[in-house]
Amino acid sequence: MANRALLLNSSFLTSDPYLLDAKLKEPGMDFVEVAEAAYKIPIPWLLCFRPEDIRLVTVQLEEEDEDDDDEDVDENGNDDHEPSASRVEVGLPCTSVKQALQNMEQARPMFEAIVGDSKLARTFWQNAMTYLQSMPLAYLTMNPLEVMFMTDPLPYAQQLRAALGGGKAAVEALMDLSCYEKGVRPFPLDVLYAVPGGSDRNDPRLQNCVALDIGYGNDWHTSADHEGVKRARLPLPILAPSMGPNLSTLLEEVQQLAKTQVKSASIHLSFAPRKAQQGEQLKMLISADTDAECNTLLHDASFRGKLDGDIQARLSAVCQGHGFSWLGFVFRSDESVQRRFKGDYSIYNDWVNMPVEKKAG
Repeated sequence: MANRALLLNSSFLTSDPYLLDAKLKEPGMDFVEVAEAAYKIPIPWLLCFRPEDIRLVTVQLEEEDEDDDDEDVDENGNDDHEPSASRVEVGLPCTSVKQALQNMEQARPMFEAIVGDSKLARTFWQNAMTYLQSMPLAYLTMNPLEVMFMTDPLPYAQQLRAALGGGKAAVEALMDLSCYEKGVRPFPLDVLYAVPGGSDRNDPRLQNCVALDIGYGNDWHTSADHEGVKRARLPLPILAPSMGPNLSTLLEEVQQLAKTQVKSASIHLSFAPRKAQQGEQLKMLISADTDAECNTLLHDASFRGKLDGDIQARLSAVCQGHGFSWLGFVFRSDESVQRRFKGDYSIYNDWVNMPVEKKAG
């Protein structure tokens, strides 16, 4: 379905996505999709630009000829008329990554105005700063045409310009274009990356988190002279040291630690079921393929010592900072799932109802 918007890091300055594709025939004209969104333009993308960065892009449309006369019908009665082409000009922004970083550095008050909590807003702002600092190419633009042409493109383009302009009008436009629900506190950013499926995907707290996240992508479009060249993956900004300890970094740490003991080890975070008046409660699943491998993780003194000590303390501290309760760890093997559910993985997440393991010893 045509519903995507793309943030693009390019080798030359343009806001024209058609020109980016055309230039791939020339050497050194690579570009990379560094983020993707559906049905929206995320707030950090817009805050990379200023109104003076907007350049007109001509979008070629195909429209059916409404004059359905006999001249369009061949001798066999088939309609052989050609669609008539029409054009629409819309403004899209482009700038250098260096300038985008300067713009983002000045945009922290906009995050705070939208979120209403300076500490929470700072994580989204810092994540955007961190990601922009890792861009491999010199220029930045976006391609929101699919989303823009889901409605009337000209008013949409005017709203995009307003979002780049600063002030109250910009805040309103930023929230509208990103589908941010006013008055709803977003989840912390690390929940988006570390607790997949752990919350209702339609939860407005999660949707607001998506609206504030700059996103991530690594889809290279290579020019003729770079075909077959292997590119290093862009670093995921939520894992950067500048983001501090968070659910994502701790999930990654436990994953690496567990895999040193058992190669099949897999780690997941999820919210536990709760009553209406309760706050969010988080637990971690530590799983392995076989019962024997699971028992290795469960009873290994070194692994459990680190898990039940420093790691659990840091997880508890992060949860407390988010206003969550930390419950603990659940151990389970895939063999036990097969025995219990007879291979029905549609209820695989039943582990969130399992009791957490007591501390070793």
